[in-house]
Amino acid sequence: MRQEETSRLTFGLILVLVGGALLAREFHMSWFGHIGRLWPLVFFAMAAGQLANTEGGLKLARATWFIFLGSIFLLHTFRVASLRDTWPLFIVAAGVSLLMEQLTRKVGRRDRSEPPPQGRDLK
Repeated sequence: MRQEETSRLTFGLILVLVGGALLAREFHMSWFGHIGRLWPLVFFAMAAGQLANTEGGLKLARATWFIFLGSIFLLHTFRVASLRDTWPLFIVAAGVSLLMEQLTRKVGRRDRSEPPPQGRDLK
């Protein structure tokens, strides 16, 4: 999927979420009080957009970073864990992201250096 298609997919998903939230408010649904706290789900939509993008080998590392951010901010907005207590996880996540990026590059290089598989003779 091209970058333009991915961004349209992500924007479409965000529109659906916002429209659903506004519709829930119009119907006075009881869970609407939590909709304002669900803004970190945008990071999950961005992760989905990264995974849908087939161009570039760093999509998994970027998607993981967006999932991490969404998780930390969800925990914070629902008062499960505050940013004051979890700030060291940002350092850990940056390190994991760098490791994943390096591993992704090595796998990509290895795939390009190996010859394509040949058909086997079944005798």
